[in-house]
Amino acid sequence: MKKTLYFAIGLAAASIGSVVVPQQSQAQEYPYCLVWGGQFDGGAENCGFVSFQQCMQARQGIGGLCLANTRYVPPANASPVPQRKNRH
Repeated sequence: MKKTLYFAIGLAAASIGSVVVPQQSQAQEYPYCLVWGGQFDGGAENCGFVSFQQCMQARQGIGGLCLANTRYVPPANASPVPQRKNRH
């Protein structure tokens, strides 16, 4: 009886595991990168900043450069920045 119960539980767990397949994750790219310590000689890069000001704040104390992320692609559903209307 116990063998049958354990078999049923194992079969159920295997069935659920085959249905729930985790998605492959990708690194999130943001518009600005902080590069410090030399880009070509073992330096580091953090492209996790949503604004230039946020990058500049993180840069304090460690130095480096805040640069636009050339790999950043805005989401397709992003709403455009509202344009200022001219008043005449």
